[in-house]
Amino acid sequence: FAVGLAPTAAADPFALRRAALGTIQTLVTSEKDFDLREGIEKAAELQPVDVSEETKASVLDFLVKRMEAWLTESLDSRIDVVRSVLATRGWNPAGAVRAIKDIESVYDSAEFNTFLDGYGRA
Repeated sequence: FAVGLAPTAAADPFALRRAALGTIQTLVTSEKDFDLREGIEKAAELQPVDVSEETKASVLDFLVKRMEAWLTESLDSRIDVVRSVLATRGWNPAGAVRAIKDIESVYDSAEFNTFLDGYGRA
């Protein structure tokens, strides 16, 4: 990313999509809370080139998008719930998955719909 070799729609020569997905799956299946922002920051410090804040944000965005695709396709999670949770917790894959499961467990309940109606009016 820092040297302009981020994956594109047509090419991923360093298999970064696969590496991102593997990292996310490992964190989720091991149920380990890990702040991707801190990990990206530490990795940036070790690079032989300067890594801008914009690049770090691009890396996090890339990871979160891979997580969104995986959660909606492989785990059959609701896209609206996934996007809502990832918007606020995308930096912690295991925590995000726990939140998604918690929300989905009550999503169709009358109490949750009453809560949403009230929240929408506030």
